[in-house]
Amino acid sequence: MPAQNVLADASLTTASSFTSADAARANTYMDAAGTWNGAAEVTNTTGDLFTFSVANAVAPATTAYDVSVSVDVASGFRLPTAAFTVNVTESPGCPAMGPLSATQPGGVGSTIQLNIPANTDILPGCSYIFDLGLTTNDALPSTAAGFYPVDFNITWNNIDNDSS
Repeated sequence: MPAQNVLADASLTTASSFTSADAARANTYMDAAGTWNGAAEVTNTTGDLFTFSVANAVAPATTAYDVSVSVDVASGFRLPTAAFTVNVTESPGCPAMGPLSATQPGGVGSTIQLNIPANTDILPGCSYIFDLGLTTNDALPSTAAGFYPVDFNITWNNIDNDSS
């Protein structure tokens, strides 16, 4: 009698959103040359909020092993602080992942790394929301008005080989 082995892969879905620090901007744009929240300068504290969510489907999906997240930003975009604290919210019953830090090793305009600990996994049925603050360079030349991409990238393994 023949036997079959079926191995499901992790099935991740992602979404992102933007919330401006200043409600008067109605979540439509970032400030250029820093960030104002309507009452105070928040360029070097919180910046504007970018939220990234990731969810792994329930069975038959399998665990997403060795997860890592990076963020590609345009020239002039930066973290509010050199090692920004990223708040992470997990769905009920899922292992905690944060808070964790984000760094921008190449400086303003370079890829941002969310410093997720090595060997961190996303189990089937689990979801996570990452809150990342971003601002624009407040030193001249500042970022010109326009449309700029902020791209969240997630990588994972379908086997547990403990490499991030």
